[in-house]
Formats: sequence, C-alpha cells, structure tokens
Amino acid sequence: MTGYISRRIVLGAAATSPLLFAAGCSSSESDALADSDDQLREDVAAQEAELIAAYDATLVKFPKLTDRLKPFRDQHVEHKQRMVPGESSTPTVTAPTIPESQSAAVLALRKAERTAAT
Repeated sequence: MTGYISRRIVLGAAATSPLLFAAGCSSSESDALADSDDQLREDVAAQEAELIAAYDATLVKFPKLTDRLKPFRDQHVEHKQRMVPGESSTPTVTAPTIPESQSAAVLALRKAERTAAT
C-alpha cells in the first residue's frame, strides 16, 4: 500500500521530535534569558535599595516611628538580599528628602511603596 503511514513511523516521529526541538535551541537564547533574568534582579534590588534608603532617612528623622516602620524596612532588606544573593555592597543611593511631619513622611513612604509595586 502506498501512501500508508504505519503506527511505527508515527510513534518514531513522536519520540524523536523533542530531541530535534532541543537541538534547535541555542545557548545564545538561554544566555539571553539568563541575562534578562539577571537584569530584572538587579533592577528589583536597586528599587529595594531606594526604598531602604527612604525608610532609613525617615527613621533617622523620626525615631519614634521605628516600631511601626522597621518591620517593613527589614522586609525590603531581605527581599533585596534574595534578589542579589551574596552581594555585600549596597549601591549608592541618594537619600530622599523627608517631609517635615511624621504623617507626611509616612504618606511619602506609602507613595514610594506604590510606585515600586507598579
């Protein structure tokens, strides 16, 4: 019978398809993905450093807020460490200007958090 495709041919083709697909993937594609992942982690770590600086400056200006704000600051430190494990140096971040009142300072932190989240 001509034009007939046996099960053996179909199963053989199905079994070798993943191997052909894997051979088509180049290391440059995987390198590009790794580079974009690294860049994303670095960007997130930089945002975290900015938030940490904002919390630090607020806590220096308003030490009475320490009990309320330190847990949030510590979460950002932990998140930054997870983004760039083993990094001991902190990128230089310019300390933000902190509003004169405590309530305005807390509102500024909220705004910074929302901005970082989007």
